[in-house]
Amino acid sequence: EDGLHVKYEFVHGVDWTVVSGSDQGLSQIAHVGEMSGTVAWNFPIDIVFRSTNPFGWPRLVVSVYGSDLFGRSIVVGYGSIIVPTCPGRFVNFVPLFTPVPPSTMERFTTWLSGQRIEFHDSKFVGKSQGRELTRVSSLGSVKVAWSVTTRNMAALGYAQGSAEHVEPIVL
Repeated sequence: EDGLHVKYEFVHGVDWTVVSGSDQGLSQIAHVGEMSGTVAWNFPIDIVFRSTNPFGWPRLVVSVYGSDLFGRSIVVGYGSIIVPTCPGRFVNFVPLFTPVPPSTMERFTTWLSGQRIEFHDSKFVGKSQGRELTRVSSLGSVKVAWSVTTRNMAALGYAQGSAEHVEPIVL
């Protein structure tokens, strides 16, 4: 796919609020590099959350969009990853997937119409309810570099390590 952009959203529990920044946005359109075969968005996201309860820790949901042969915007893939729970710098890869039509007839219909199956609510990817019934196909990943800071976790009774003591997560 060429000419890709990312829509990002954060999914979090009811006790969490966004203090500053935006919990959703769009990147610029980027093209596949000739030498690397990858797409680089280099799109910074600056957001601050507040909560008194770790339940519903924020998750980043990404939706990668491209264009079909007719120039229509289509979803290329969805992915979700939890925001690291320890302060520090992290690099993670968000595996991407796309919904697959459940029957042969629906596969033929989507091929004939040129419209891919999409989720009505892209935040669905970051939630657990109903996902066990979804058929998907894997197709790549998005690299995310995090700089995480926390404050007053010990005052709330939570022990935290640091990035130096955490094994990197590679999915």
